[in-house]
Amino acid sequence: MSRLQKKKILKWAAILGSIAVLLIGGLLITGYFGKENSNREQQTDQEVEQKLLEEVYEAEITDDMRLHKYTFIKLTERMKKGDYVDIRISFPNGADFVLLSKKQIQDISIPLENAEENALWLYVTEEEILRLSSAVVDAFLDDGCSVYAVQYIKDEQKAAIMNYKVNDVVAQLIADDPNIVKKAENVLEWELWNEWKAEGNTLSLREEAYAEAEETTVAVSEQTSEDEIVYFD
Repeated sequence: MSRLQKKKILKWAAILGSIAVLLIGGLLITGYFGKENSNREQQTDQEVEQKLLEEVYEAEITDDMRLHKYTFIKLTERMKKGDYVDIRISFPNGADFVLLSKKQIQDISIPLENAEENALWLYVTEEEILRLSSAVVDAFLDDGCSVYAVQYIKDEQKAAIMNYKVNDVVAQLIADDPNIVKKAENVLEWELWNEWKAEGNTLSLREEAYAEAEETTVAVSEQTSEDEIVYFD
């Protein structure tokens, strides 16, 4: 092979090598930007989906809907603001019904070390308020009955079917004495609080403050009584 032929071969080898480098580089760049675009598209889709969900939820706000605070519903420490829950009622005979279906928690307070109360804030309609009022009186009249919340695993899960029917007798009791609803709420709240303390939890700041205030009142009262005693020779 002549020197001229060798030079031509080397020249073509260099050209082919350059072309190969350009092709590989182009493929790598295309793959990188393709992945970036895919991630951006996925992120954009998630943002759009979230926005649509928010718009749908906003669209569900009706004229009779109100933000209501409930303190008699059993909660778990894993629940947090934004979660979806079913509100259910359980009877001693094993019957269990859905009161409210897939309600989003607007705010929550669970009685841990520094919490003052067990509270759940929900958007509820007039019909849902009446349904819960009936349920709390039902629970008040039936010893061993409880109202509790069950958390959804994913936001996309289908809502449960509400199968609790307002008791006619309870409805009549509420009509005759509207104050019975508040009485029932107070009783269930107290039972829930005692159950929580029975599990070995410490007193809340509110209870500690009440206890300190009561001790102070008793001490002052005793001191006043002693000062009022008059001794005669």
